[in-house]
Amino acid sequence: MSRQLLSIPYNMFVGARGQRVGMDAYFWEYVSDPFHRLLMVRRAELLSLEPLGLQLPRRIDHLKQLDDVRSLASSPPETSNRRPSLWRRLLSLIIPPLLVEEGVGGGREGEKMFAWALALELTRMELEPSGEILWYNLEVDENCRPLNDKLYATLYRRDGRFREHLTTLLCREKR
Repeated sequence: MSRQLLSIPYNMFVGARGQRVGMDAYFWEYVSDPFHRLLMVRRAELLSLEPLGLQLPRRIDHLKQLDDVRSLASSPPETSNRRPSLWRRLLSLIIPPLLVEEGVGGGREGEKMFAWALALELTRMELEPSGEILWYNLEVDENCRPLNDKLYATLYRRDGRFREHLTTLLCREKR
């Protein structure tokens, strides 16, 4: 079984109270749903100082990412009037909605609400670019499926644009 390690660059930001977060600077534009881009935000502690695998280039400017966050925070997703069951509401408090399979934890509507709440929180943090780049090292199998990260694995399964780009990237690198 052939595995490959991809090193994804993360633009780093510092909040008004010293919080440090990074945003995926390579796949950001390759995720179809803008709300799902917000789920590619990670605390600095979860990122690496050094790339350990195939080093991907930075494809998006940190200012564009901040604009995207502000834009999403100012436009709440549309929701249906249907009230979720008690079970779904409880489950959505425990498990991030994108990681719950369709029909279990609130579905796509719950994912968008979670991402919108995250956008609001990131806006309240008053983030400023730090100019630093950290790395997330993602392991993928021979079929280009992410192995060590549930978020990227879920995007691979559900987002055709993301999957197509990841597959094309790895096929190009194998030549």
